[in-house]
Amino acid sequence: MSDENPIDPHKHGWRTSELATLGIVVVLAMWVFWRYGAATQTEPLNTARDTQRNEFRQLAETSANEADAQMHLGLGAAMENVAQNLAPALEEAGGATKTKSKPDKIITLTAFNDLSKGTMQFDKPTIEVKTGQRVLIILKNTNGPTLPKAAMGHNLVILNKGESAVNFGASIAATANLANEFVPEAAKDKVFAHSKLLGPGETDEMLFTAPAPGEYEFLCTFTGHFALMRGKLIVKE
Repeated sequence: MSDENPIDPHKHGWRTSELATLGIVVVLAMWVFWRYGAATQTEPLNTARDTQRNEFRQLAETSANEADAQMHLGLGAAMENVAQNLAPALEEAGGATKTKSKPDKIITLTAFNDLSKGTMQFDKPTIEVKTGQRVLIILKNTNGPTLPKAAMGHNLVILNKGESAVNFGASIAATANLANEFVPEAAKDKVFAHSKLLGPGETDEMLFTAPAPGEYEFLCTFTGHFALMRGKLIVKE
């Protein structure tokens, strides 16, 4: 006859199978919270946490014995801890903050030229937005006939309020070139926002918050283009 004492499963449950169960559930919970929280916002994280916690509480209330009840309550507490620890990381990784970067207004602006007709312009001479809006301008160079960027590049430069597109274009003529994408560093204090210099078929995006109400002139600063390629960003209250 063996001298070993039989193991009471209810007394030692937390040291054997229940510990393994706890570990598995916590790992799965972390994955679920990361997947749903990081993919959308932190609200799904809170919803999942509350649902799982309530389920464990119900299981504790209907458990056949005290050991099982304590195990389910412990799992519920573990869910709470996991959610609290992960929430700050999910917000920093782009949970709730992603919605803040979504633009309020999206504008497509085409820069084009048709030398056979002597035209070179933006397809929208004016752009209207409201102050405080997050604005995304998608600039497209549909250059035709097709010429390389070095010969017929286009960009979009929005000037600060009160600056003249004609005066700005003329003042940078001697220093604007391909190396600085036709926006010289010394002149950037007069610029509110600008795109890259685009070759034929290229696209660039400009995301900014609309400034104070007023009129802001814009232009293409490729050499000589400001004579024809100008417009106004009109910001309303």
